[in-house]
Amino acid sequence: MPKPISISKMRDRITFEVASKTSDGMGGNTITWATEFSTWANVQEMKGNREMRFGQINYNTPYEITLRYRNGDSSEPLTKYRILFEGTYLTVHSIIEKHESTIKILAYSTGQ
Repeated sequence: MPKPISISKMRDRITFEVASKTSDGMGGNTITWATEFSTWANVQEMKGNREMRFGQINYNTPYEITLRYRNGDSSEPLTKYRILFEGTYLTVHSIIEKHESTIKILAYSTGQ
């Protein structure tokens, strides 16, 4: 039996984008991002940290994202996606939980 979904908590609109390589006409490639799908989710910002990288301070902010399980979309390797949430791009790190009705993702925003 599927785990019940509390859809009342899914009030955040997120967009999954997928990367594709496009020829730049000079023998190289350019990565472009295209919208794969948009969905409602519950996005929780977690406590982040900061680190010094290349002489600059980078802020790493983790997000826990819960959304409905979608056949096909959510079952593919999520690392190929980036997530757009309120103007911030998030990099998918891992799947925390996967049920018949929901999926929980850990994603990071860096460089804020």
